[in-house]
Amino acid sequence: MTTKLIAYDLSGPVANYADLIEDIKSLGTWWHHLDSLWLVNTDLSTKELRDRLKTHLDNNDELPRHKCLERPPGLDGLFRPR
Repeated sequence: MTTKLIAYDLSGPVANYADLIEDIKSLGTWWHHLDSLWLVNTDLSTKELRDRLKTHLDNNDELPRHKCLERPPGLDGLFRPR
């Protein structure tokens, strides 16, 4: 399991935040503090994660690709089972 950084910018005419957020929360243990920035522990690869989340996006939205992150020791307290 690795920690992935998920950042998005939904700018379509009808931004579907609710479905995207529910899907992110279902991926595994997560941390979220900023509007469109998440850290998630998941077994999905970066490509699998992108392919899954892009189903919530339209042509005006952005989901940048981010390299997988190793979980730094200082983040251990941020991840709580939900």
